Amino acid sequence: DIHHLAELAQVSGLSAAVVRDDDTDQKPGDTNVKSGLWWQLAVKWLSAGGVLVVPYDKDELHHGPATRKGHGAHYALLVGIAEAEGSDDILLVGMHGLSKRPLVMSVGELRSSNAQLREVKRTGNSKAWVVGAEGMRLASRALFIWS
Repeated sequence: DIHHLAELAQVSGLSAAVVRDDDTDQKPGDTNVKSGLWWQLAVKWLSAGGVLVVPYDKDELHHGPATRKGHGAHYALLVGIAEAEGSDDILLVGMHGLSKRPLVMSVGELRSSNAQLREVKRTGNSKAWVVGAEGMRLASRALFIWS
């Protein structure tokens, strides 16, 4: 749950806010949530030196964004942007715990992956997982962090 990450950041002395794409499925208990299109704010935020955490579905082979309904849910810490010379495309640069290499992806790839996080993959240890009454609260959300 991305809201628990926000709480962890705050008890660690950082400021954090969850930003949603919209309010269409806002649930009770969604506190400290700002409405807005996180992906539109991300480029400005990263350009100004900010960082953000974005949940996404990871591809099994390369760990990049995929659309698996949440069955490969993972977090990326976005730390910068990259622009190819002669192109209007902006790429997001992030880190994640499965590789020492940066993850480079388009805004569209990450947004699509983030928007469809709806299910928990069932495995042998699924009974030990705890999903709060609010649900997963990952889809269409990003966590903006500052000091």
